[in-house]
Amino acid sequence: DLYYRLNVIQLHLPPLRERLEDVPVLLSHFLTTFAEQYQVAVPCVAPEAMAMLVSYKWPGNIRELKNVAERLVVRIRNGVITMADLPPNLVRAEPAPMPAAVNGGRSMADVLYDRLVLGRESFWSAVYAPFMSRDMTRDDLRGLVRKGLEQTGGSYRLLTELFNMQTSDYKRFLNFLRKHHCHVAFQQFRTIPGRPVQPAAEDASGREKDPRPQQDSCDKPAMAG
Repeated sequence: DLYYRLNVIQLHLPPLRERLEDVPVLLSHFLTTFAEQYQVAVPCVAPEAMAMLVSYKWPGNIRELKNVAERLVVRIRNGVITMADLPPNLVRAEPAPMPAAVNGGRSMADVLYDRLVLGRESFWSAVYAPFMSRDMTRDDLRGLVRKGLEQTGGSYRLLTELFNMQTSDYKRFLNFLRKHHCHVAFQQFRTIPGRPVQPAAEDASGREKDPRPQQDSCDKPAMAG
C-alpha cells in the first residue's frame, strides 16, 4: 500500500546515449561545479574534443560524464581541453562512421537526411559531431538544411522536429547554423507548388511571426543565406 501511495508520478529519463545533444550542457555544468570545488578556472573545450564527447555513447551514463569532467578539471592546466586530454577509452571508442560523400549517385546531404528522418537519429549526434570534427563540409550541412526546409515549407521550427531535436533546441540550432555560415534563407521554400498548407510565417532569422496583419508594420530585409 505504501508503494502505491508514493508511486503517484513515474518519470522516465532516457540514458545519455539516447540524448547526446545534452552532453555539452551537462559537461559545462560539471566543469563549472568542479572548477569551483577545486578553486581553478573553468576550462574551455576545443571543438574537436567536444565533437568526440558528443559522439561517444557513454555506457556509464551521466555518472561517467561527471567523472570525466572532474578528471579534466584536475588535470588541465592550460585552460583548454583538447583531444589529447580525453581519457584513452573514450578516444578509442569508434563513433558511427560517416557515409561516403557520394553513394550510388546520392549526396552526403541525402544520406544524412535519411539517417535523421528514416533512422530517427538526432541532429546533434549524426550531424553536429562529425561537422565539428570536420568530417563533413559546410556545403554538406547547407544541403541537408535545404532538404529539410523543402519538407517543412521553410519552417525552421518544424525542421527541429524533423531532425529529432527538442523544441527547446530551436534557438541553439539557429545560432549554430549562423555561427558556421550555414543558415539558409527560408523564403524560397514558401512557394513550392503542391503544398496546400503553409506553416506559420517566420522572419529572416527563422523566428515565426504572427500571421495576423498588422498596421504600420515594416518588413525587415532578409538575412543572407
